Amino acid sequence: MSRTTLLRSAALLICCVLLWPAGRADAQELYSKVARIEMKAGDAMRIETPGAGGFGDPQERSLEHIAADLHNGKISRTAAERDYGADRVRTALTTAGSTVA
Repeated sequence: MSRTTLLRSAALLICCVLLWPAGRADAQELYSKVARIEMKAGDAMRIETPGAGGFGDPQERSLEHIAADLHNGKISRTAAERDYGADRVRTALTTAGSTVA
């Protein structure tokens, strides 16, 4: 793993932020290792984490996994067609999709 990749990975680990009390002008940014926050009835906390786009090249995802993700609602058809291509999605649903429980 390159130094750049390691640095990017480390940056992702520290960019989780807790906003408490969320939605108020006096909200504080607290970082992920904070402990013992006393919350009262009606308090809200917002946790912001980096989004995860998955691992690996989308074109290498198996048709079975694409079909299962669609079947289980993990990805919409529109997003799947954008990320994997309409032809692969159609193939996944007609071939692998028939074996998905």
